[in-house]
Amino acid sequence: MAKKMQPVKVDEALVQLAYDQRVELIAEWHRTLEGLGVGLAKYKEKGWKFSGDDIAFPDPSEWRRVGKLCYLLAQLQIIQHDLTYQASTRPLSPLWCVPCRGEFPTGGQWLKVECLEHNTTPANAATIANWFWEQQ
Repeated sequence: MAKKMQPVKVDEALVQLAYDQRVELIAEWHRTLEGLGVGLAKYKEKGWKFSGDDIAFPDPSEWRRVGKLCYLLAQLQIIQHDLTYQASTRPLSPLWCVPCRGEFPTGGQWLKVECLEHNTTPANAATIANWFWEQQ
């Protein structure tokens, strides 16, 4: 005999938070894509080549030329990952960054991620730089 399925309780406040986060992520994706477009135009126009000096600063927001392009590419990857991860849930679940929000809650419909401020984007960007530009 088949078990009778119980309806899942949906917390509408969590679904709204997830939707709001999604709108913010999509807006950030568009801003980052626009920055990448500007950088790629300069890359082509000025014939930039990668230099280790491009990523010499510990703060990636100070990176220049190809290093900055790599950083923007890495950010797009992170945002896309978070959007895809969140879209895989039904109902839509909010994202939770432990460094921002504290200990990860149990029992809720939260997705553990690192926000753009706390993720490994600089390491990913350096990898992109090494892979695509230093190997030329």
